[in-house]
Amino acid sequence: MGRNFTKIGFKTISVALGMLTLGVFVPTLIDAQAFTAVAQTTPAISSATPRPKPLARDASTFESDKTLNAACRKTRQNISGDSQSAITRETCLCVTHILKYELTLPEYHAAVRIYGVSGDRTQLYSNLQDEGISRADINTAERIERGLIGASDFTERCAEARAYYR
Repeated sequence: MGRNFTKIGFKTISVALGMLTLGVFVPTLIDAQAFTAVAQTTPAISSATPRPKPLARDASTFESDKTLNAACRKTRQNISGDSQSAITRETCLCVTHILKYELTLPEYHAAVRIYGVSGDRTQLYSNLQDEGISRADINTAERIERGLIGASDFTERCAEARAYYR
């Protein structure tokens, strides 16, 4: 009889511990809303909230990169009028890396098209807007183009951008 009592006591303690354990975890496992229909108050995709623009660094832009690099080299050579003072290959690679690293994809596409274009850019801006690039994206690309190479932090920005692509 002592042996039966021990088995019954063991089973009772096991069941009691199991119930206690279940009692601890029940609030996290069983939620009242899980068993009732509740209207979703926030839509999964809201048309009112604009989605962030993709970053150029996350896109495949090989042809644009080559075009931007060539425009950089050509522009600096034409400004100086002297091939000896032409900007170095490394500097133009830095320009490409920085623009691709820092800009959104629409801004980068605008930068590629406007980089080094001299004179009146009105028609170019119009064409870019017809292609779906906003005026704000064009302004950002133009602002960065104007002051990038002469910026005091150009070397640091270049190092950060290059580190991203390694």
